[in-house]
This record gives sequence, structure tokens and C-alpha cells, in this order.
Amino acid sequence: MKPDVDRGRGMLSPADRAYLLGETEMEHEQSKRNAEARIRTRITDTVLDFMVLVHHLKRKDRRQVFDTDDERFTDGLTAMLSFAYIGMRENGTDFEHVLEPAVRKAEEVHAADTLGRAVSVDVRFDVETEVETAVDDVAAAIDAGKPVTPAELFSVMVGSDALEQVSEVTPTERRR
Repeated sequence: MKPDVDRGRGMLSPADRAYLLGETEMEHEQSKRNAEARIRTRITDTVLDFMVLVHHLKRKDRRQVFDTDDERFTDGLTAMLSFAYIGMRENGTDFEHVLEPAVRKAEEVHAADTLGRAVSVDVRFDVETEVETAVDDVAAAIDAGKPVTPAELFSVMVGSDALEQVSEVTPTERRR
């Protein structure tokens, strides 16, 4: 799903979105560096704002934020967590270091607010990764017109520029 560049300002301005999506270019290298620095600062400030939201946004307002059938919102939440996971992994910090205490505290607060009770919470986070197909092999399969899985296609979309000259990708048959 293509992001809507023209929606209102969030963490990113419409101009920031257009820049990151490659829809506009900066004329000068310094302008690029300034835009990228501004975006990094806003990301950091946004993350810090979540402490204010968790502790001070009224329950009715939080509920209204999440009371939506808009698939883009759910996709955005998934992307938000993916961004945090990737960033922490690249930085050498285990995601469970923030996920487990966050879920534990949220469950304790939720139980106290909704049930009027204290709860014990056991949170386990376990990820097992199995390396499958190399990005170069997927790119070669696409170039040859061979079918690729959605996961393989995603790896090429993220890990290379192999799709720049491709007009069609053949999906694998769905397994039942």
C-alpha cells in the first residue's frame, strides 16, 4: 500500500514524506543532510512523547484513536513496531528489553483500571529466524520470470534495487 503523502502533519511533514518516498529531491547535499537530521530529531521527540501519552492522555481519547477500521492504521502500528525492532536490533539492543516490561506494565494497568485487581504477568518474547533465499537469487529469479514468494519479493524490495527495471513479477502458487 502506497503511503498518502498529502495527509496532515504527523511525525513527518508532507514534504518529509515526499522526500523519503523519493518523490522530491533536494538540490543541495546540505539540504539533504538538514532534512535527514530534522527527521531523526522528530522521530526521537515522537518516541519521547509516548511517555506523555501513556501517562496523561485520557482513556476516552486513547480509545478514540484506536477505534478505527482503517487498515492503514493497523499497517502503521505494524510498521511502527517493525521500525523499533529493526532499529534496536541494528543497535545491538534486544527488543525484549523494551517489549516485555511494556506489555507487563500495560497488563497491570489495564487490570487495575478495568478489573480493579492486581495481576501477575508473565511475558515471553522469542524469535527464531531461518535464513532462506539470498536477495541476489531472488533478483535472478525475477529477472528470469520465475515465480517468487511474497517474503522473497519483500526481501528484494527492501534489500536491493533489483526491481527498478522489472515490469512484472510472477507470484508462486498459494499453498493450501
